[in-house]
Formats: sequence, structure tokens, C-alpha cells
Amino acid sequence: MTAGPSERPLRVLVVCTANQCRSPLGEVILRDALFRHGVDAVVVSAGTMQGAAGMPAARGSRKVAKELGLDLDQHVSHEVDADTVAAADLVVTMGVSHVMDLSAAFDGCHHKTLTLRELVAHVSGSSTVGPLTVDQVRAEVAAACDRPLAALLGGNLDVDDPIGMPTSRFRRTGAELTELFEVVVDAWYPTTVPGPPPV
Repeated sequence: MTAGPSERPLRVLVVCTANQCRSPLGEVILRDALFRHGVDAVVVSAGTMQGAAGMPAARGSRKVAKELGLDLDQHVSHEVDADTVAAADLVVTMGVSHVMDLSAAFDGCHHKTLTLRELVAHVSGSSTVGPLTVDQVRAEVAAACDRPLAALLGGNLDVDDPIGMPTSRFRRTGAELTELFEVVVDAWYPTTVPGPPPV
């Protein structure tokens, strides 16, 4: 569903710790999935760690992205800030600690910030039928976020962090991110469109 003339693009922020492993890989995987479904979207990523800006994506993430037909060679890490959070319709984190950190640091983000696994669980149990408008996405996300932060504790909600691990672990994380994001995109935008991947 390409956004009509009266609708702005969907804006998604993907967050991990240093914006070098999981969130950059998630960013390009989600951007590609949305493109293939004909969705007008802006997908960016950032990290919660202070002082981690200006670094390239991890070698393993770049390699796995390339194997998936995607590109992280020009990625430069960013530290999450208030403007980036405010601009997003949806903030997807790689782990529970990121939801906690963002909720503590930025007013108003609690209603749109959740782990990727929470998002998948919500989408899988929702009766809402796509394709969704941006406002409908925001409503679905707000519904998914309608839980106390304490509910996040004790659950297995983190995406595996491959930092410092061999390429096989990055591949596993890449496969995990692909599978999880595909669940969301397939549910919200069930029609695919042909065409080359975004550059």
C-alpha cells in the first residue's frame, strides 16, 4: 500500500544498544520488507548507549546484510535523541532494557515503544485486517503498548545480541529479525509488489 497524496509515510525507529549490530540489520531488513509490500515508509535506527555515535556497522552485520541482498557498508551509528523518537510512529526495540531506557529518557514515547517480540505477539493476536493507514498503525501500536512496564520483566523478549560472536550468530540474528519483521509486515500490508530493492 503506497501512501496516498493525503497520507505521509510511516516512520519507524529501530533501537538497540550501540546501533552497530541488531538495529542496523533490523533497519535494512524492515525497510526492504516494507518496500516489497509497496509501503511508503521511512525506517531509521539508533542506539541507547551514550558516546556510541559515528561507528560503522559491525562486520558480522555488514556480512549478513550483504548475504540478504542488503547493504550496511555506509551505515554510521547514531545515538537516539528526542527529535528522532518524536518523529517516529513506532519505536521497535531489540530488548526490554531499551524500552525501559527510552521510557525513562523521553516523555511521551511509552505509547509507541515496544520490543519486536511484543509487536509480533500483538499482531499475531489482533483481528485487525490490513492494509493499514498510518493512523491505524499508530492505534495498533498504542494498543500493544497498553501494559505496565513491569510486564516486560521475566519474559523472553530480547532479540539475540551477536556482538563479539562468530558470523554464524549474526546469521541467526539476521534470520530471527527477518522472520519477526515479516510477520508484522505481512499482517499490516498483505499485498506484495514487484520491483528492485531500495538502494
